[in-house]
Amino acid sequence: FAFLLAGVAGGILVAGLTALPVRRLDRALREFRERGFRGGIDAKSLGLSGELASTVKAINEMGGRLEALDSRGREREALLGTLAQSLEEGMIAIDERDVPGAWNAAALRILGVNPDGADEASVRAALDAHPELAIGWAAGSSLTSRSVEISREGGESVPIQLTEVPFEPRPGASGTLVLLRDLATLRKVEAHLLE
Repeated sequence: FAFLLAGVAGGILVAGLTALPVRRLDRALREFRERGFRGGIDAKSLGLSGELASTVKAINEMGGRLEALDSRGREREALLGTLAQSLEEGMIAIDERDVPGAWNAAALRILGVNPDGADEASVRAALDAHPELAIGWAAGSSLTSRSVEISREGGESVPIQLTEVPFEPRPGASGTLVLLRDLATLRKVEAHLLE
């Protein structure tokens, strides 16, 4: 009985000692995930060697690749944001839930929305206030480019060229990119050029 008890206790001790590095690695992986897969994992400080150390090396390499992809993605997002904001043509991205998710300053100017208080609700309200735009709210809708007149406060009528283009905000999701061109401004520029 004592021999059996010693064997069970020895087995538990060996299992606990062999599982200890795995528990350390598990804890380090949780912390690594909380840091957004940045900074890597130090196998030596965890007391890992052999196959576990090579596993940590592979995890660190994948984390470095994710960090590089994330960095490039943020750079591209900032570049696209700058480009969109600098355009004279208004752009509004409508997602699959029919919610305006992104827009540029030109779209707000054309629709008469205050840029300081612009949010999804105010942009949607501005679009709804202009039924003459007749935007196809179905995700991925595509209507031919058309010219419409929208009225602004004070009764001013502004000619707008409206184009709807289907796009994928993310793989498998469909949305609509609404492009608004202020034809009044364009006509003023043309008139100045003709003069």
